[in-house]
Amino acid sequence: MPCVCPTGPTGATGATGATGATGATGATGATGATGATGATGVTGATGATGATGATGATGATGATGVTGVTGATGVTGVTGATGATGATGATGATGATGATGATGATGETGATGATGVTGATGATGATGATGATGATGATGATGATGVTGATGVTGATGATGATGATGETGATGVTGATGATGPTGVTGVTGPTGPTGATGATGVTGATGPIGPNFASTGFSAFLSTLSIATSTQLTNWSTASPYYGNANFNAVTGNFTVPTTGRYTILATINYSTTAAVTVSLGAGINPFFAVQRTSPSAVNLVSGFLPILNVNVALLLTLRAVLGTGEITLAGDVSLSAGDVIGLFYNAAGLTISINIGNGTTGVVWSMHQIA
Repeated sequence: MPCVCPTGPTGATGATGATGATGATGATGATGATGATGATGVTGATGATGATGATGATGATGATGVTGVTGATGVTGVTGATGATGATGATGATGATGATGATGATGETGATGATGVTGATGATGATGATGATGATGATGATGATGVTGATGVTGATGATGATGATGETGATGVTGATGATGPTGVTGVTGPTGPTGATGATGVTGATGPIGPNFASTGFSAFLSTLSIATSTQLTNWSTASPYYGNANFNAVTGNFTVPTTGRYTILATINYSTTAAVTVSLGAGINPFFAVQRTSPSAVNLVSGFLPILNVNVALLLTLRAVLGTGEITLAGDVSLSAGDVIGLFYNAAGLTISINIGNGTTGVVWSMHQIA
């Protein structure tokens, strides 16, 4: 180990001495080889996910290569006047990095030189030229640095351990309880109407239903062309020749229709009449002649009826008259419920009228019909 010289007292700064040549840098140690990568483990079949396998151990890190020896530091020369900068020494080849050597012992610190006596402070006078700077005393030599131990070689990286097999998937946890239903959101805007779908195929035609009853098949329609009457009477001697028609239960001669079955029947009659002479006397207040379709058996009752039209005039001091119109038409229409065996006929009731009336004139007479409707 070089000697550590004591530092002399600070004196005038001498001229900077020439900088010693830089010692050669030790060669950098070679980097240890990278350890081979471990082979990739075989991928296990995917099954239920289980616990994650343990991570393979990391291979040991190789030892650090030995560090090349650091060249000795040259002795620091006395600082004097700055001279020319010495040429930079060639960089030594990088040595292989080896194991780090033990740190050399620290050299002893040189004794501190005695401090020069401080000169007395001169009286302040006029500022003059700055005096020359005293020379810097020589710096004591720095003790030599201990040699750095060589860096150890980096060990090879250990192979990567094989990947552990994938563990089995753990059992599915119990499904949590269904949360409470959230409030219903605001109804969205109605979207545009989609296009009309294609028309479906026509379905199979259903079976034909049973034939319903022949409506109004039971009944008759008869015509009476002309008849002159003066008292109450049943209208007889009807004609059922075409376009009219008869029925086995209608006796055209007597004018009686015997109801064949219980049910509802419709009754229609149109009666055209005219008086045989002009009215010469006024009718009494109780005289109201009429036509009626009447049930005669088992008990007599008018089923539908209609009055002859009467003119009733009372002009004070001039005319008081109540008389049947010379010509007129009575229409009878109604639906009734009848029982089998009921006997029905069309009647004129004079009700006190004594003048004769003519029924029809050959082309306009009486048309009477009855039909079962239910």
